[in-house]
Amino acid sequence: MAEVGFKILIVEDDANLGATLREALTRKGHFVFHVTKPDDAIQLMTKQVFNYVLADCLLPQMTGIDLIKKIRAEIPNESPTKFLLMSGIYTDKAFQQEALQESKAVGFLKKPFQLEELDQFIKKVELPSLPNASIESPRKRLYEIFEKEKVSPREKRKLIESLEEVDGYDLPFIYSLLAETKTSGHLNIFTDRGTVSGVTFFQGLIVGVDVEDQSTFLGHMLIQSGYLAPQDLKDVLSDKSPRRIGQKLIDASKLSPHAFDMILNEQMNVRLTRTITDGKVRVNFVSTEVEEISPSIDSDQLTEYLHDWVASKIQLSWLESLYLMWSGQRILKSSQWKDDHAVFKTSFLKRLKNLPERLAQGANINELLSTDGYDPTSIYKALHLLLLKGLIIFSSEKVALDASAQRQHVKKIYGQISNKESNEVLELFQDLLASKREAEWLDELMKFIGPAPLDPEVLKLWQVVKDKFDKALRIHWSETDTQLTATRKEDSSEKKIKSIRLMDEAKAQLQLNRYKKANELLAEVSKLYPQATGLRVCVAWGQLGALDPAKKQFQLKDIELELMQVPPDERYDAMYPFVMGLYQKAKGDLATARKSFEKAQAMDPSFIAPKRELSQLDTAKNTPKQDVFNMDLKDVIGGFFKKKSG
Repeated sequence: MAEVGFKILIVEDDANLGATLREALTRKGHFVFHVTKPDDAIQLMTKQVFNYVLADCLLPQMTGIDLIKKIRAEIPNESPTKFLLMSGIYTDKAFQQEALQESKAVGFLKKPFQLEELDQFIKKVELPSLPNASIESPRKRLYEIFEKEKVSPREKRKLIESLEEVDGYDLPFIYSLLAETKTSGHLNIFTDRGTVSGVTFFQGLIVGVDVEDQSTFLGHMLIQSGYLAPQDLKDVLSDKSPRRIGQKLIDASKLSPHAFDMILNEQMNVRLTRTITDGKVRVNFVSTEVEEISPSIDSDQLTEYLHDWVASKIQLSWLESLYLMWSGQRILKSSQWKDDHAVFKTSFLKRLKNLPERLAQGANINELLSTDGYDPTSIYKALHLLLLKGLIIFSSEKVALDASAQRQHVKKIYGQISNKESNEVLELFQDLLASKREAEWLDELMKFIGPAPLDPEVLKLWQVVKDKFDKALRIHWSETDTQLTATRKEDSSEKKIKSIRLMDEAKAQLQLNRYKKANELLAEVSKLYPQATGLRVCVAWGQLGALDPAKKQFQLKDIELELMQVPPDERYDAMYPFVMGLYQKAKGDLATARKSFEKAQAMDPSFIAPKRELSQLDTAKNTPKQDVFNMDLKDVIGGFFKKKSG
């Protein structure tokens, strides 16, 4: 295996020979492309810099010599690629010398040849770099904060003002930075669907949120939060006066002004949640004077809402992609670390026992992922929360991987990309590649995956990963951005339409207590469109219906994780308190379960399922427990056979 792997392009019209050479060179640690036509070679070289090109002398369309001359003439390269000619026909020494002189190739190989002959020409060279290096994107600089102990408020504000296009999942970080830096102004958010949202800040407080969907769920919020009894809501809704519902409740002494302010804050939370979407958005921050408005979202409330957004809106796959570049770096406590910080009271942090102690020891993400009792969702979302609040940073030095760690690293990458389409592979690594020229992508990807492992089993996975990168880059370079975007949008629309239909079917099956069929449908929805509205609530419902008494304790923990990730705006649908009631019932907390079922019934009187559960609770409560030791033997036996027949 070579100490330094090179990028090699083989131009060989014999497909079998080319594939054999490619496989042999790959096993020696090189990253190898094989094409059969000169035009394909030229196309690749306009996009990528290769260390070596092995060209057969006799090719379709043109000779290998003419190909090399054409590449030299048409593709500028400050540090020229080294060319090797090869042939099984033209073996005359005079021809070889003439061909080398004309093409300026560094060597000529007679086919068939041994790899040792090729090794004579392949030397350790510095990878050629292209002129006019691209400027690092502001979004890339945004996340470099995660490696810096000290970044001034002014630097953070300037960075936000420089942002143009970001990911919708970047918005929680942007909101957090604007709050942290006590900034005043307006953040405008534009989606590719043509919608515009706005968030207003006053000295770091969020005082206004404007979104296209202004629905508020005010009545449901009041019931769900426990500020209002279902009957009180019915009473106030019967009041036909033009006053707003909040004022009616306050005037009737059904609700305190403070409680109403809390509900208005929750409305802002719901609206902010709707701004956090999957896909690219354009942002524009305008720093300006703003009037203080009450109510507002302060730092403590923002911490709670950040947990909601990270838990419910940001996909695990996105977080895995973001943190790929830091997976082997130590996690360090920052100067802002506080053992009693409010973030440690949030659900994801509480799920990971002894996390602060592990961080104090300088653990990295790979080590946390191999910790017993730690699940990937909780790890990535807990770390993201800590980073958003500035409590931790990544060390600048990467940890060297031993054989065991590299095996886990390769298997992890393989697991992440093995089932992904080519465009999804590059999207997964978008943050790793963000500041790199396309010509450097192969280098960056191969640095990340590491050298070819010695373990034959892991080497197979390593090769699959390299092949995935190969295919993804080929497709990226051969298709225009317009073609790719159109294809992805069409595919996404089809998946959404199909997922809506499957969700409706699953809900119908859940209502009929057909949990096996419902869970099969929901599993399909999860693959098609994991952001489908109501999916997590339905998944939890299906899991509760299929509880295995022998595994109940572990299953309830998984169900808890699902319910933690329900978006805030979906918690004000009657299905959420109903499923929470099922969860509480399964845990044995019947009193709390009853309250949840009553909330669900009040939110949607036509919803049959909570009525059914309340009826069962009433029946169980009113059925006297019988003492079998004092019963007549005939009654005991009769009851036994009655149960058997039922």
